Amino acid sequence: MLTSWTTGPSPQPGQVDWTIGTHHFLVEDLHYCTLCGRCPEVLYQVLLRLGDLGVAAVYCLGCRNGDAQMQRLRDLLEQRYGAGGERP
Repeated sequence: MLTSWTTGPSPQPGQVDWTIGTHHFLVEDLHYCTLCGRCPEVLYQVLLRLGDLGVAAVYCLGCRNGDAQMQRLRDLLEQRYGAGGERP
């Protein structure tokens, strides 16, 4: 789950705040594949821009190979957090 805190001023319209996504990678608190839910030994980190949101996600090898263009991942995150970064 992504939290909504930031460590600096809010980004201006059209800018993306990557603070939260980067934080999740630095403290390694994403342990399950965002698409399938598995907890493999190796996860591939992805930062995606959804409108004005910078979203962190992780892939297992199988999901990464099956979604090379990241369309399934993008669709899932847009459904979860809102298309274009507009939170539901």
